[in-house]
Amino acid sequence: YRGGYLANQNLSVSAIRTSEISGRIEKLAAQCGIKNDPKWKHVVLDDLTYSFFGKTKEPFHALYIMGFWGTDITDKVQFLKDNQSSGLISSCRLLEPEILNLATEDGELCCVGRF
Repeated sequence: YRGGYLANQNLSVSAIRTSEISGRIEKLAAQCGIKNDPKWKHVVLDDLTYSFFGKTKEPFHALYIMGFWGTDITDKVQFLKDNQSSGLISSCRLLEPEILNLATEDGELCCVGRF
């Protein structure tokens, strides 16, 4: 088993061995200027990255923003700007093209700085 995102399972993550990818998550977050800090709010996270950014304020879940639940959000970028999102770090495969085009990628991880 490996930690992180599971092959062929878009919504599943492995909670074991996350230490294998914690360095990658931290490095990518730094590239996009994302910090685990209470001053950072509405950071878009997924099931894997959520635990690494527990100090941020009122995070958004990527599954909500990308339409799995938040189907009323028609313009994702504008929604995140309007809510002063401090950024995004999640699985690239969850992102819609309008967000993916803004992202910095590291394998299956993507990030976007402040919206």
